[in-house]
Amino acid sequence: MSAGGCATSLPDGRPCRAPRLRDGATCVFHAPDHADKVAEARRRGGRHRRREQTPTGPQQFRSLRDAEAIRGLLELAARDTLALEASVVRVRLLVAVADAAARLLGPGDFEQRLAALEAARREADSRPVTNPGEGLGLREPAT
Repeated sequence: MSAGGCATSLPDGRPCRAPRLRDGATCVFHAPDHADKVAEARRRGGRHRRREQTPTGPQQFRSLRDAEAIRGLLELAARDTLALEASVVRVRLLVAVADAAARLLGPGDFEQRLAALEAARREADSRPVTNPGEGLGLREPAT
C-alpha cells in the first residue's frame, strides 16, 4: 500500500478514504482483482457476528467459592471455547481449561486415595496379630 487515498467515490458522493494499493489507484476494497478476498472477509466477519452466543452463560456463573461452582464455570468456558473457529488461540484456551480442570480434580482424586489407604490401615490395625514377623520373612521364635 502507498500513501494517498482511494480514487473511488462512495455511494453518497464522499471519497473513499482508505489507503490505495501500491500498484493501483484504488484501495483493496474497490480493486476488482481483490474482490474475492474482500467478499470472503466480509462473509467471515458476518458469520462471526451472527454466531449463536450462549444465552444462559452469565446466569450459570454462581461463584468461585466451591469446587462444584468452579467446575461449572470451567465446563461453560470449555463449551464456549469449542464454539470458536479452529485457531491457535482456541487450542491455547482449551489447554488452559483442561489444566485448570486437572488442578481442580487432582486434590479430589488424592483425597479419595488417601481415604482408601486410611480405611485399609484401620482394617489392618483391627485384625489380631498372631505372628508379628508374618509377611516379613521372619520365623517364630523357637520355644
